[in-house]
Amino acid sequence: MELERFRNVNPSLREELGIGDDEVVVTCVAEFIPRKNHSLLLSAWGEVAKRFAHAHLLLVGDGELLGKTKAWAERESLPRVHFLGRREDVPAVLSASDIVVLVSKREGLPRALLEGMAAGKPLVATDVRGNRDLVEDGVNGFLVPLGDVGALVEALGRLIGSKELRERMGEESRRKVEAYSLERVLQEMERIYRRFLEKYA
Repeated sequence: MELERFRNVNPSLREELGIGDDEVVVTCVAEFIPRKNHSLLLSAWGEVAKRFAHAHLLLVGDGELLGKTKAWAERESLPRVHFLGRREDVPAVLSASDIVVLVSKREGLPRALLEGMAAGKPLVATDVRGNRDLVEDGVNGFLVPLGDVGALVEALGRLIGSKELRERMGEESRRKVEAYSLERVLQEMERIYRRFLEKYA
């Protein structure tokens, strides 16, 4: 990760979307495909939106299920859901966000969560491989069981309801992502190559 791309970014997107500084923005950056499981997120959002009238959901990405997902959100009259499509300015989107969420059915090492960490945001993610490598439950975010709508509502609600918790967990995300910085990874690769070169020289 090039961490500097996610620091000192102007969160002007809020103004573009008409979202106030006192409102809370939850953001999911994910392709609209079955594996990313947007249906779980939107199933939870109906209840989250009822409890927190100042919460907004930003959905970033495109894909085969985008049209169906939009239609579902409209049919269910889900409030304050913003479909932003594919964006080349993800650091700016995350700068305007308060919470990053990813509810995939499976992952490798999810870049969306790494980017959320680089932006200093708390995370909410499904407890699957890849996600659990980056989210330490209760430290820099919350892990929820796959398919558990109630647990997802609860985790999002805890963060939406507490600015102090968001800030504390966001700082932990920023600290943890340092291990994935481009500079640190290159240094580690150099150490590995030097060790083997010296061994077999």
